[in-house]
Amino acid sequence: MLAPMNHPIPLSVLDLAPIPSGSTPSEALRRTVELARLADRLGYVRYWFAEHHNLPSIGSSTPEVLIAHAAAQTERIRLGSGGVMLPNHVPLKVAETYHTLEALHPGRIDLGIGRAPGTDQVTVRALRSFDPEQFPAHLAEVVALSQGTLPPEHPFASVHVIPGGVRLPPIWILGSSGASARFAGASGLGYAFASHFSPTPAAPAFRAYRESFDPSDAFPQPHAILGVAVVCAETDERADHLALSADLSWARLASGRLAPLPSPEEALAHTYTPQELAAVRERRALLVVGNPERVRARIEEMVAETEADEVMVTSMIHSHAERLRSYELLAEVFALGLAERPDPVPADGTHRFKVGEKDLEAFSLCLVLGTLEAMRSGAWPMKAGIWTLGRPIFWKPLAAAGVSKEVIEALQVSDELSAIEDLRGRPAAEETIDKVIAVVRKRLAELPDRSWYAFWSGSPGA
Repeated sequence: MLAPMNHPIPLSVLDLAPIPSGSTPSEALRRTVELARLADRLGYVRYWFAEHHNLPSIGSSTPEVLIAHAAAQTERIRLGSGGVMLPNHVPLKVAETYHTLEALHPGRIDLGIGRAPGTDQVTVRALRSFDPEQFPAHLAEVVALSQGTLPPEHPFASVHVIPGGVRLPPIWILGSSGASARFAGASGLGYAFASHFSPTPAAPAFRAYRESFDPSDAFPQPHAILGVAVVCAETDERADHLALSADLSWARLASGRLAPLPSPEEALAHTYTPQELAAVRERRALLVVGNPERVRARIEEMVAETEADEVMVTSMIHSHAERLRSYELLAEVFALGLAERPDPVPADGTHRFKVGEKDLEAFSLCLVLGTLEAMRSGAWPMKAGIWTLGRPIFWKPLAAAGVSKEVIEALQVSDELSAIEDLRGRPAAEETIDKVIAVVRKRLAELPDRSWYAFWSGSPGA
């Protein structure tokens, strides 16, 4: 095992909303919220959405919409763009979009901006993108419009950014070659380097950024984020298997055959050409794969090499459950938020505890309560929740764990709702679920160790 770190490395998430084969884009977008909630609870610092277009494997084409959606369903974590590809957008629209987000979620929004269009040339024309060489001028216009500092002779001097009364969120310049590092430093902005896909070494770019840094109100000190692609699993063998999806995805991209993110089984069945194998070897060198200790050791090496202030992790894993687990394992091995969050909380609202036999009832009830409340809020489809809770196969283990007959009988009543897709507009069904929730909460409150219930309900300890 690795020794504890003297200075814990802050971790964040970059989400491309991967679209796995066998799934739909709508499902992929809904899953972003599950991962955002998980990251929020585990202690990740920020959660950024990428902007990509015309890629069947990536659902994140409109970061600002995903930011608003995820921010409304999380509590602490910062939400941002990773980033706004500025050539695809007019400055006024960027300023107003991020003023709106900052007004809705003050102090929780980041504005990451890149100078590349993030897509192929045909799509660039469809987007009516600007020349990337205009990036500095367009970024200056975004800031001047926001601050109302355009000179009187400027044609847009009379334009006011709406909503007013708020400031732009902190601006981060995104880079993958080092070309924009000095610009970011001299402008007093944050800087993020895309080592998750760029083979260019990040250390020279970070050094140039720090050497040229001029403090600003938003950034009194330089802050450099290192983007890292990670596949983490309990064992090296399992991680290598999961990483096969990324291998085939990169091979397809190199040959121009775009498709959803393949499964490891699809990758195993694929016959690679020499050109594809070369692409896979090149990209595998950028991917951190392994068990938690191995992944942590490699990330610590990268931070030591680059002097990064923060690491932003992206994980293109076919299985949604395995992807969530990868971020859980990272949080555990990096001891994220241990002081405030002693136990990681999965994205479906249930709490994962390390329990002894005497705690099994409380553990089971927390699982039940999380599922019920996710169903009640609409975060989990009714059919899925009822299938989990309202079946005899689930009642027997609950009884063995010590869950009372009263609770199990209440769950049996919920089985009558198994055909309902949505609670909205069905007051009788809502009332039934509310009664079951009340029964579960009552039993949790009766347990000798009230800390389970206190943690779950957000109330002070017993």
